[in-house]
Amino acid sequence: MYFTIGKLLKIKSSIILKVYISKQFGLFIDIDGVVTRGRDVLPPAKKAFETMIDSSKLLNQPLVFLTNSGTSSTEEKSNYLTKLLDIHVNPSQIIMSYRPLDLFKKFSTKNTLISGQGPIENIATIMGIKNLITIEQLSKSYPLLDMMANARREIIVKDNMKSILPRIEAIVLFGEPVNWETSLQLIIDVLLTDGYIDKKFEMFPYPHIPIISCNSDFIWMAQWKNPRLGHGAFLSCLESLYKKMTGKELIYSAILGKPNVLNYLYAEKILYENAKKINQHHHSNPSNIQTIYAIGDNIESDIVGGNIYNKLLDKKIEKSRTQHSDFSYQHLLHDKNYVDLVDWTQLSDLDTSHVTQCKTILVQTGVFHSNLDEEREKAYKLSYNHRDTKADPSMKRADYVVKDLMEALKLIRKIEA
Repeated sequence: MYFTIGKLLKIKSSIILKVYISKQFGLFIDIDGVVTRGRDVLPPAKKAFETMIDSSKLLNQPLVFLTNSGTSSTEEKSNYLTKLLDIHVNPSQIIMSYRPLDLFKKFSTKNTLISGQGPIENIATIMGIKNLITIEQLSKSYPLLDMMANARREIIVKDNMKSILPRIEAIVLFGEPVNWETSLQLIIDVLLTDGYIDKKFEMFPYPHIPIISCNSDFIWMAQWKNPRLGHGAFLSCLESLYKKMTGKELIYSAILGKPNVLNYLYAEKILYENAKKINQHHHSNPSNIQTIYAIGDNIESDIVGGNIYNKLLDKKIEKSRTQHSDFSYQHLLHDKNYVDLVDWTQLSDLDTSHVTQCKTILVQTGVFHSNLDEEREKAYKLSYNHRDTKADPSMKRADYVVKDLMEALKLIRKIEA
């Protein structure tokens, strides 16, 4: 057996890539548009993960999949990625958009209306919501609420309808529903009646009952050549309808998912835990992780989110230099309206984290394709960020722009070397 010089260089490059990709840094990797397009894996992504596994097909690189998907469980998503990439992906390595929901303990006992598709009842239960009501259950209990379809208008209710559901005290939107018109109508009804669904509209309560959204992506990338409307588009419809009906702005207790910094803090917590597990097998030190690379295809969520998170890390460093008391992210987020709702003890491990920076890498295999996208946004003054996302234009600039995930890993190897 013999090897050509080219073959040896290729082997050497692969070995070096594996060495550098398994030590001093962590990765936040988006899924849609970076790893997959629809149900298909992107070939460069599959090659990239082949450089980050050991002989048992276990990931030897501290990373988490940070996705704005919110209509499947982490188990379903991990099984899907395991089969697609031919590697072992643990459910703990996946941060779905709704993952920080279990930080909102005050919501756990409220009668909560949930919206979305997929196994959201199971997801809501896992996230600690004890008393839940689905849009479908609400529609079935009050069939006269949903009159969008002509066929439903023929329904004859023989008996007087009486309330058979308790007052709805909160709303959680997991992701885009299938029948938007039904969800929009029923959510508006709940908001305008203060959760007493059979109550006649009178003075509209304001502030209204608390509402949390788990995803604000206006567009996302599936298998078609152009982006598809996402949950952020549904939110725009809901906000517009609410303002048209009341003259007031819809208020969210929190909007989870990227670019919300809570998802990044949660991802950092999980990254550190996974690094400790990898340490047991590969003798890497999780405390060495100082840089996180956030890789995504969507400027408004992946890049803005990563840059907002990096800005928070800058504040953390500055704060730690100027005070000797115990540090807490809670004190840096005092201006957020959800700060009092969050159980910060679950993030206490981050108070001693060594992470100092987050670098953003934009790939061109999803929503973002080329500089033409930026030129179009400037020409038409477009912004796909959610109404409540507070980010100056500089937050939309990625630290690096590359072709695909494999190129991103090559870049990281070069930087870390």
